[in-house]
Amino acid sequence: YVGGAPDENGAFRIGMKSSVGYVKMYSASKTADEIATLYENALKQGSSNAVIGNNGGGDEGGDTLHTNSSNVAFEGDFDEENVTLSFAAMSDIHIATSGTARDAKFVNSLTKAKELLGAENLKGVLVAGDIGDSSPLEEYAKLKGMLDANLDPSVTEFLPTIGNHDYYFQGAFSGRNSFRDLLGEHVYQNPVSGNTEAEITRGNYHTVINGIHFISVFGMDGNHASSDVNWLDKQLAVAAKDTPNMPVIVYSHVQAANTVIDDEDDPTETRWYSTTIGETLKKYSNVVYFAGHTHATADIWNDGSYTAVGTGCINKNMMTVQVDATGNVRISVYPTSTDISQMNAATKVWTFATKAYVPSDDGNGNNNNNNNNNNTNNNNNSSNNNNNSGNVNNSGNSGSNNAGTGNNTDVSNSNGSPITGDTITSILTAIVSMGFIVLTALFRKRIFS
Repeated sequence: YVGGAPDENGAFRIGMKSSVGYVKMYSASKTADEIATLYENALKQGSSNAVIGNNGGGDEGGDTLHTNSSNVAFEGDFDEENVTLSFAAMSDIHIATSGTARDAKFVNSLTKAKELLGAENLKGVLVAGDIGDSSPLEEYAKLKGMLDANLDPSVTEFLPTIGNHDYYFQGAFSGRNSFRDLLGEHVYQNPVSGNTEAEITRGNYHTVINGIHFISVFGMDGNHASSDVNWLDKQLAVAAKDTPNMPVIVYSHVQAANTVIDDEDDPTETRWYSTTIGETLKKYSNVVYFAGHTHATADIWNDGSYTAVGTGCINKNMMTVQVDATGNVRISVYPTSTDISQMNAATKVWTFATKAYVPSDDGNGNNNNNNNNNNTNNNNNSSNNNNNSGNVNNSGNSGSNNAGTGNNTDVSNSNGSPITGDTITSILTAIVSMGFIVLTALFRKRIFS
């Protein structure tokens, strides 16, 4: 793993491993000759400076990295004595019908998470897609046995999201949700009010664990569909306001474009990232977004808006994630192995404070951060006034007033009874009728007088 920039001679000095693949992150701005020089110097460096993590699971010291792939440090405070939530995160576990090393690495990751965090404190296991490999109906049955043997569903919720290897085979998610069908009580334990069966079948799930919102959004290969992004936006509008000083955990299979490193794939292949989800995530500063798909080196990114985490893959790593009482987040990255004794050292630890969500107001009561997407009364036609006196009316209102003539105004008469739009219409109709009668009478009197 390369943890620093090349020196003046093009040699990497931090965490060097001799592979041309690790030169890619610097190659975009280099000439062909410069890239060749970097490669040659990288090979000369060998692996003698490879990172060796410490035993700390988040403790300071040793050679554990606290930076991301761009050498940006994530070294904030964390309150060990007041941990609100602990969960494990990983992705691309690719459980197969035939036994593979991934099976052992997954089970070891569950064991290690319980050991590090305490079995009674492990409240979730988040897997950012590709739970199965190519035969999900059989593979999930196998996975169910692994979960039964290693997780107590009354303590720990399994939190999967749909990946391309889950979606493309055996119709596992064609009009059905095979996670729900085959993993039983381990999944979808406690959806928030309004999170419908149809949404969960699609793979869009919203729950709250120890006061922290978890939102899974469907997106398994390339761009997220606009319908799923719109659903996510509405959920985030609620979650970010509910816990503005705490992280909101969003997870999907595909990472947002131009965030964490992808040192595994051709960047011209657009299936490896999504260009449609990032703008929505940027509206909510307290979001921490976990995604996999690329099998790339585990990474973290923040540009001043939300935080993105590249979860790597089970063949490389797993993560423990903790949130303290003031919203600080600590993510510890452990290498995976079929030999659990090789998983003692955290190679990376990132700690950062949650950036509080502060809705912006445009002066007209409109929240620019969430575009009032939780309000079904959009009233986009300029003729609609939508003045709700003492009546917030943010949800469940099917009266959209898009005709351009309705004034969705709640007022009361002198007796305190509400005067509805229908009442106003009736009064106006009566006035027009009376006027017509008067004019007719005057006209008849003029003609026949």
